Amino acid sequence: MNRIIFISFCLVLLTCNSVSAATETDQQGLVNKVFAQHNPAPEKDSGGNVEIAISQPAPDYISKTDVRLNSKEWKALKLSKEWINRKVNPIMHSNGKIVYVFGATLPTIICSPLMASDLEFQSGENVNDVIIGDTARWIVVVAQSGLSGRESTHLVIKPLDAGLVTTAVITTDRRTYHLKLVSRRKGYTPYVAFIYPEDQEKILKASLKKKRRKESWKSTEIEGKPTDLSALDFGYSITGDEASWKPMRVYNDGIRTFIQLPRTSTQTEIPVLLVEKAGEEAIVNYRVKGNAMIVDEIFEKAILVAGTGMDQEKVEIKRLEGSK
Repeated sequence: MNRIIFISFCLVLLTCNSVSAATETDQQGLVNKVFAQHNPAPEKDSGGNVEIAISQPAPDYISKTDVRLNSKEWKALKLSKEWINRKVNPIMHSNGKIVYVFGATLPTIICSPLMASDLEFQSGENVNDVIIGDTARWIVVVAQSGLSGRESTHLVIKPLDAGLVTTAVITTDRRTYHLKLVSRRKGYTPYVAFIYPEDQEKILKASLKKKRRKESWKSTEIEGKPTDLSALDFGYSITGDEASWKPMRVYNDGIRTFIQLPRTSTQTEIPVLLVEKAGEEAIVNYRVKGNAMIVDEIFEKAILVAGTGMDQEKVEIKRLEGSK
């Protein structure tokens, strides 16, 4: 009798274990079904450019019913797709940094499980919000680098699995970023950043301005005639009060002396010119062209004077020894 009871008890235990195992299997199967992952399509070479086609079908819990689009909406979808697929390749900068042109296309951050990908923002740029399409399987951490007042913000991106595809919208105090995030079993981009067209335009303008300034120093026009600056003598010192009309530079061409005043000076601010001759100061006539005083002689020492009494301002011009 006891033997029969023992056998019956064992059968009950086996039945319970089978049900428990089946339930656990069903639950695991449900998780896998909800987050169904497919292996990425193989890499393919297109004219030397490697294209990585990674597709991820919608999980089964998302409705299979689609919304009908009108012609305007299809056009918007087509234009968005063209921008997403625009072939503006990234370039390599120092320290292994992969750099995209901001706004040219949809940049992709390629990640891998157990690896951290660093997205660096422009120096001084602060992140306001980070919105990820798939928040369950992606981790994003905000980090800072650099000295106080010159910090750079970083987003450290980590996927929890391979074969994931999602998008992210990142808003900062300067612009909005749209990104594509993918995760692969092998291969990732550890360090990603951007170059900004407006910054490149500023750099180009500054470079052209510097080039024009350099060229303007090589030659100039004196009374409408092009003159090689190498033939001019700039050997003068300018000292005295910090008047609004204080000359910027003084030079001569071997015949005349040119006193260049600031562009902001007006006709009413142009001072009197006194030239020292035989130990005495004498008023010398000059003519004005543009912002330059032109004296028809070469002097060793001169004084510019404006105002009277306590309001008088003086500037002394001396020709340096050893000048041409």
